Amino acid sequence: MNALWPLDAYFDRIGYRGPREPVLSVLRGICAAHAESVPFETLDAPEGATPDLDQQSVFTKVVVNRGGGACLELNSLLATALRRLGFTVDVVASEAWRVIERRYTGIPDHMVLLVRHEHRTWLVDMGFATLTAVQPVPLEQRPWRDRGWWFRIRPDGEYNVVELSGVDGAWRPVHRFRDQPRQLAEFERVRDHYLRDNARMRRTLMCARWTRDGRLTLVNDRLLTAGAGVESLEVVSGADRAGAVLGQIFEGHDHLRARALRVWHRLFEHPALTPDRPTTKEETR
Repeated sequence: MNALWPLDAYFDRIGYRGPREPVLSVLRGICAAHAESVPFETLDAPEGATPDLDQQSVFTKVVVNRGGGACLELNSLLATALRRLGFTVDVVASEAWRVIERRYTGIPDHMVLLVRHEHRTWLVDMGFATLTAVQPVPLEQRPWRDRGWWFRIRPDGEYNVVELSGVDGAWRPVHRFRDQPRQLAEFERVRDHYLRDNARMRRTLMCARWTRDGRLTLVNDRLLTAGAGVESLEVVSGADRAGAVLGQIFEGHDHLRARALRVWHRLFEHPALTPDRPTTKEETR
């Protein structure tokens, strides 16, 4: 996972200006800066492109070209940056929870990071469309509060299950992972699985962004707003409203907003290409 890209450029991209020692406060500062600066997006898929996952390509996309990305890009870039600061970081694979089907995906389709620091392990995840913690979460069962939400990691056999709770107090699964380090090359199969010709991802507009007040997630024409432990769902109707929503998610990234709006027009102004539409906020996750 060694890379020659300049660390200063990465920190400029995420707006991090703090210290660079391998201590917990630095990890927290980097995570907060990254979450609020780099949007989650999978725009390559509906545009028919297949992203390269090597470090230099990801650096060019996210830093040089001020793009966003998904877990296979954002978390791998962050892992390299943290390692170069002296953190011990393992890349592991996770299975996302499918709410409607009430099951896990059954394939290791999500990349997360485990940061080992001072005899504790911290889960770090900057690249998931579903609501996850901004701050590192300890690999412990006790609840951990972040931006109005509670998170915990519950052991379940060979897995660690990440769970989320809002103001209603109900815990629900987000994803589950084994503490088994993986190589980046292994995730190319995940990319290829989701970007095969007939895959749903090819006809899905998906993007998200944390702000200081909460998180906005757009999946096709469904906008999920999460803040202070509460989620609300809006059906985005019309190009004007879509443009406004995408402007919020891609604030400071006009080129990404333009790309996303092109995808939105193509999906919703051509009936033959119209994607499957979720009808509830659970289906949006």
